[in-house]
Amino acid sequence: MQTEALDGRGHGHGDGIGEGKGMGEGRGSGMGAVHRQRGMVEVARQVVREGGWRGLYKGLTMNVFKGPVAVSVSFTIYSLLKDALGVKDHGSGGSGE
Repeated sequence: MQTEALDGRGHGHGDGIGEGKGMGEGRGSGMGAVHRQRGMVEVARQVVREGGWRGLYKGLTMNVFKGPVAVSVSFTIYSLLKDALGVKDHGSGGSGE
């Protein structure tokens, strides 16, 4: 037995499955209007329109600080693991021996 939800006016409605609606068009998607981006230039224009030139650089500051910290942590862990496993350096000589 299948039951339908009523919308307050006595009209039944399904769950949106198989009703021919595209992604983001169904009720309850929480996405609002569907926007279609056509390319990088259009997206850049939209960002500049909505957030000004500063919108293009939003988030850059955190990435500038995040990069060196991530590399430092990676090298430190690499060095500690290498020491713990007893791996020896081969040296920086170019002879390959």
